[in-house]
Amino acid sequence: MHLIVESMLADAIKSLLKNDIDLASDVIVRDRDVDRHYLLVLKRLQEMVATPFSEASDIAANESLSTTSPPFHSSESPITGLK
Repeated sequence: MHLIVESMLADAIKSLLKNDIDLASDVIVRDRDVDRHYLLVLKRLQEMVATPFSEASDIAANESLSTTSPPFHSSESPITGLK
């Protein structure tokens, strides 16, 4: 997202220097897209924070995320599988 914003800034400056209304309009369209993307990311982060850990674990299990790695024993590290 930051790359889009950087290009928007460069294009906004260029549109001012060259008095390019079409380029300025394009920057406005991209700004609205970035705003929508930001709000979507923010909403998802808020949902993640509001979801209790046990519920999030259940969701992960239902999405088969937990079946991609072998189970570990409680005495092992869940990251390395070492005791």
